[in-house]
Amino acid sequence: MNKILFVTMNHEHANDMHINNVQAFLEISQVDFFGPGYVSKESMERGLGDFWKENGGYNVLILDFSLAMLQQEYLDIRLAFHWHRYFMSDFSIYQAIRWADNIVKEAKLVEAVKILLYQFDTYTFTDVWEKCIDELLFSGFYFWGNGIEYFPLLIVDEEMRKKGGTNRYFDFCEKNKARIISMSYSTVSPKEFFAYPLKDRMYDITIPGNLDAFYYPERGKIANIMRTSGYKVYDQYYERNFAYRTSESCVSQTIYRHEEDKMLDTKLIAPCPYIDSKLTRESVVMWRESYNIALRQSKIGYACGGCANQLVRKYAEIPARGALLLCQNIKPLKNYGFKDWENMIMVSPDNILEICDYLFKNPKEMQYIADNGRKMVYEKHTPIRQARHIIKAIEAIKAGTFGGSYWEDGEFIIKQL
Repeated sequence: MNKILFVTMNHEHANDMHINNVQAFLEISQVDFFGPGYVSKESMERGLGDFWKENGGYNVLILDFSLAMLQQEYLDIRLAFHWHRYFMSDFSIYQAIRWADNIVKEAKLVEAVKILLYQFDTYTFTDVWEKCIDELLFSGFYFWGNGIEYFPLLIVDEEMRKKGGTNRYFDFCEKNKARIISMSYSTVSPKEFFAYPLKDRMYDITIPGNLDAFYYPERGKIANIMRTSGYKVYDQYYERNFAYRTSESCVSQTIYRHEEDKMLDTKLIAPCPYIDSKLTRESVVMWRESYNIALRQSKIGYACGGCANQLVRKYAEIPARGALLLCQNIKPLKNYGFKDWENMIMVSPDNILEICDYLFKNPKEMQYIADNGRKMVYEKHTPIRQARHIIKAIEAIKAGTFGGSYWEDGEFIIKQL
């Protein structure tokens, strides 16, 4: 059995898929954790190298990019503070920044199978991040993240540049195909699955998530169409922009280390990214539950890939809750395992009403497609299934036969050397 050391931070995002993807390894391997919030300050001061020697026997190290990011230049430190605001944790971001540089330096020196876990944005993949990752790959790391099949090639025009889009991640994947362990972030834990019959659900449709027309133009259009269509739309979300942490209302949902910080944040138009603060657990629970209710009580859920046409987690969450997935047609769907009119239905603002009219006249077909969607996600995209794929990749790396990996028709495939 592999003995794995996860080098990461003990924090939980409002969306718990990140921590679920890591904790799944506890079921199939011997796992320890090192990083802020996992070990004592004294152990952090002694460093990763000492921890590795003291505990002994590890043959796999998995480094979370969230730590590697903290050692980067000014811009990324700013982003680190911003992201830390919507993490739930019991340590200070200042501590993480203090230790990050040594952690990454020592991780490069470890002799083992080394994997970098990347669960960050691919659309706005920066040159600073790419340089950091290139250095880690040069020191022997493999890359666990979205493979090229999950990220469509962008045609970056002026409008895309305004939204921060680049082709950099796509190019990075092309350049490093042989070192990529391709995994979608969009996993759903077993506790999230729900099988209540569609005919007994209160609402006809819900459109979850941020409706910002700049980043999610299709989602906003669909929401407006359905709100005026006569269909019963679930719209009672706790706060649609909760995870983005940019509205003034976030101050009331935040714990501040100092009262002066709260006073400053209250006066600002948007929260200051350099204040050490974090969401209250109560607000996260409320946000999660309103989101959960929306998907459980709706017959249909709509998902889109945003301006980047990426496969966001809503594509998996909606069918997992037993609702029928209506969605924007994006490139990754087929590779993830979706099939039109078999386990989901592709729609556009031009035809969604026509398709909904048909479905509500044919409830048995609607239930059949929804059931197939839930079954597909459960069989292929739970955290434990992803963890087993990672273990297979690790074994191939140890055997010297790993030549990269990809997804095709919902199946994980390792290229053999």
